[in-house]
Amino acid sequence: MNHCSLGYYYLTELNYFFKMNKLTTTLLFAIVLVLGTSFSSCKKDDDSDNQAAIIEMRDAILIEAESARTACDSDDNTAEIRANLSTMIDELVAMVPVRTEAEKTAEIAGGWYQVWSDNPYTTVDNICFDTERIYQIILPDGYFYNISQVDAFGSSLGYFIRGQYQSGEDFLPIEFTDAYFSNGPLTAGTDLVALAQSAENGEVEQAQIPPTPVIGFTGQLGNIYVDDVMRIITDGGTAITSSDIYVMRRQVTVE
Repeated sequence: MNHCSLGYYYLTELNYFFKMNKLTTTLLFAIVLVLGTSFSSCKKDDDSDNQAAIIEMRDAILIEAESARTACDSDDNTAEIRANLSTMIDELVAMVPVRTEAEKTAEIAGGWYQVWSDNPYTTVDNICFDTERIYQIILPDGYFYNISQVDAFGSSLGYFIRGQYQSGEDFLPIEFTDAYFSNGPLTAGTDLVALAQSAENGEVEQAQIPPTPVIGFTGQLGNIYVDDVMRIITDGGTAITSSDIYVMRRQVTVE
C-alpha cells in the first residue's frame, strides 16, 4: 500500500474515531487539512506519471512511423505497419481526455509534416510523392492546403490541394475545392503558412499540367490526438476502424 492509499485509510479510520470518541472539531479539521495536502500531492504525482506515459507513447509512435516511411508514399502502406501503429495510437488516445474538434482548433492550426500514412496519393507508375515533402497547413479561416512534392518523369513539381472544413464535434467535414501543380519544386526554407497563404492569394505560378481528379471530393477529418509535437488524423473513428491514418509532426518550413 503506497502513502496515498494509506492516507485514505487513515482518514476513514479518523472519521470512525471521531464518532466514537467525540474528537474535537478543531483537531479533526487540522488533521484533515494535513491529509488533504498529502492527497493533493498524490494527484499531482498521478498527473505527472500519466503525462510522462503519454509523451513516451507519442514518441514511440513517431519513431515507429519514421522507421516505416519509404522514399515514395505508395511504398510503405503495408498491413503490418498499419496494425502496429493502430494499436499504439488507440492506446495513446485512451490516455488523454476526450475533446471536441472545436476545443482542438487552436492546436491544429499551422504547418504539419506527414511522417507516415497508409493512404497512397497515387499508384501510377513513374510518379512518386516524395515522403520527405508532404505537408498539411491548417488555416483558422476554415480552409487548409495539402502541399507535396511530386517527382515524375525526371521533373519535380509542387502539388497544391485546397480544402475547406466546417466545425464538428468528433470530426471536421471537408471538401477539396482546388488542385494544381506548381511550375517547379518546393523551395527549402519556405514558411509553410506563408506558402499556403500565397496559394490562397493566387501567387503560386501554376504548371500547365492537369491535376489528379480530387476537386469536389468530400470526406471527414478527425484529429483524434493533437499536442504541440504530433497530430494523428483519422476519419473521426479509432485508428483500428478508420479507413486511413495520418501521423503528422509539427513543421514550420519546407525541408
